[in-house]
Amino acid sequence: MGQKLGIVTDVQAVESGEMIVSPSLMLLDVATLSPYFDEVLLFSPGRPVFDLRAPGLHRVPRRNLRVVQVPGFWPRRFAGFAVSWPRIWWGLRRVLRRADLVCIRMPALCSLVGHRLCRRMGIPYYVTIRGDWADQWRILGTRGGWRRVLPRLAWVADRITLEVARDA
Repeated sequence: MGQKLGIVTDVQAVESGEMIVSPSLMLLDVATLSPYFDEVLLFSPGRPVFDLRAPGLHRVPRRNLRVVQVPGFWPRRFAGFAVSWPRIWWGLRRVLRRADLVCIRMPALCSLVGHRLCRRMGIPYYVTIRGDWADQWRILGTRGGWRRVLPRLAWVADRITLEVARDA
């Protein structure tokens, strides 16, 4: 049985025929890792919300890449955000056992859960940091009260990210 790499991220991706499609450049990083493993499992949150025909999407040949759908966060409202944690915990817990090594891509809410699960389950992992939390939440297009709270939460989340990286 060959080595399997699992990648935990908030980036959405989908299998389309013989290609993997995503709006994120992260997909190109994943493609560069794939020759070194027998299988690469991209744990992608939720159902994709992008149009497969949209311009600017990134595509890589499927080969040994597989997209495994896991539950994602519902960050628009606090109640949805809070309800998402258990769904993500059990969804990731179920699929992480398929990987021999896990890449935790930060900043990502799913990655915080993935980090804790890898530690608890004894699965080897490493952490990569791309960007910061303020950018992540700005991309979400938050409104109302969240807009005032998020800069403070981003500062706290950046500190958590650094602790995760030190722990790896």
